[in-house]
Amino acid sequence: VLKVGFYRELLSFGYNVWACDADAVFMHDPRPLMAERNYALADIAIATDCIDIPLDSRSPLMHCDFNTGLVYLRSKPNTIEFAELWRETVANAKEHRIRDQAAFNMLTKVRPPTPLSIE
Repeated sequence: VLKVGFYRELLSFGYNVWACDADAVFMHDPRPLMAERNYALADIAIATDCIDIPLDSRSPLMHCDFNTGLVYLRSKPNTIEFAELWRETVANAKEHRIRDQAAFNMLTKVRPPTPLSIE
């Protein structure tokens, strides 16, 4: 709850958020990537541990879970609203195992995001 609440606070102050778990590293500064082409249109960019190129071409990443260990959140009203809903989902979960990643995936399965095509 604290982590997602912190993301929401940063977003509400106008900051974009890059969050990275301790077991992941950036080989290069990722900020220029988020200003390029279609990435500049993304409000949220997130990692996944599931890569299936043939299935991704038909249904980009909607067949597997997202990994909140690497997430980018752009400070926009809809992202702030999503972050608050995400925080509330974690806070109000009846099951102890529902942490930020499970809650994020629950929310994106209920209302799937629109994937951007990267050319």
